[in-house]
Amino acid sequence: MFHMYSGVTLLSIIFRPEDYATAEVIVENISNSLFSGKPFSLIRLGDGELTVLAQELVYSLDWIEKNVPWAGSNYYCGVTLPNLELRDRMIESIAKADMVGVFADDDFTRRVFKVLGIQPRSICYAFENIYLPMFKPFVDLIRRYPPLLVGRPAEQFARFLYEKLGVVVPGTVSINGYEELDSCIEAMARIGHEWSLVSAGCNATVICTTMAEQWGKVAIDFGHAPDCAMSLDYPNCWLNTD
Repeated sequence: MFHMYSGVTLLSIIFRPEDYATAEVIVENISNSLFSGKPFSLIRLGDGELTVLAQELVYSLDWIEKNVPWAGSNYYCGVTLPNLELRDRMIESIAKADMVGVFADDDFTRRVFKVLGIQPRSICYAFENIYLPMFKPFVDLIRRYPPLLVGRPAEQFARFLYEKLGVVVPGTVSINGYEELDSCIEAMARIGHEWSLVSAGCNATVICTTMAEQWGKVAIDFGHAPDCAMSLDYPNCWLNTD
């Protein structure tokens, strides 16, 4: 059954376990896109993103203000709530993205997607980004095609990649919140690059699809993966090329 929201055609959603892309498939998609010069966008919907999407669709703004501890700060996921403008831009991004990371086996995800009804083109696990730096083919991809780094940890992660892998990235772009989203995209477009790893909270959904659709780039929502990779807790797990 078709229905419309904010000018986007939406469909009833069906998630099947066998449809979740593995790390191998994700890297293959990125590699093929880089080799062929075709755009590719991967976005992720964790708890923060789902909460932004839920505004006035699953939960009232009053409920969110009272029950979401980070609603008044952009530190957790790059936006303060309410922000219906970002919600609507994220909805459009989900419909445009080549791959969407989802949980799909939890009540919150089911409730949000029941309202939205968007059938992603393809799906993967929402936290697959955390595991990619543990996957040698992905690390090899970073070494072969150094990515543009975007987000709060970008400069530190750039130094880490150089120290760990000898990789010199084409540049870094910072973003501290939704109010910098469009200027962030403009800054990215001015830097020559083939692909980007974007750690910008909820803003990454819009950034990645825009860079793919309007600028023909490969853009990956990398979330907290840089923080995990740089963590001292498990130094042999991430970016291990052995």
